[in-house]
Amino acid sequence: MKPPLHAVELFFHVVHKGGEITVGKDPESGDQQIIKDVEMLTSNDIRQLGASHVHGILARYPDISRVTALRGYFKL
Repeated sequence: MKPPLHAVELFFHVVHKGGEITVGKDPESGDQQIIKDVEMLTSNDIRQLGASHVHGILARYPDISRVTALRGYFKL
């Protein structure tokens, strides 16, 4: 896509209480599902992935608590 690109992205801090996380199915995607895998990661797991494998905001703020404290509009 060409700039300007407008996106709204939501990040959640979740606590695993039990059970298994599974990949759902998007009926609009048919056989071309976008999400191939899901897993629960700790903040340490995310830091170890490296900047090329995480969202830009997580590469900029490797301390996850700084990301969850952000409010309002910002541009990477």
